[in-house]
Amino acid sequence: MISLISTIFATKNLAISTYFKIVESVDGKIDKLVKKEFESGLALLEQAKQISSSYTYRQVLLTAVDRFNQAIILEKRERLLLAYLGLMTCYF
Repeated sequence: MISLISTIFATKNLAISTYFKIVESVDGKIDKLVKKEFESGLALLEQAKQISSSYTYRQVLLTAVDRFNQAIILEKRERLLLAYLGLMTCYF
């Protein structure tokens, strides 16, 4: 009976441990996906500095605005502030 109880507790502990590892893995992947919009906006701003054609410059900035707006929807804390600053830079 004692070995059955210890087996049940060991199985429960393993299940809880596995659950938390899965949750951490999913959170990390979601965080990477969320960061992509912000990082894409930043890359487009960097690219816009090198463009001489006004039409292409405008198109790149409009795409950056779209990326920063997506980041604003998804981001939290410091990166949310940075996404707003990136959007502000595009409009400036």
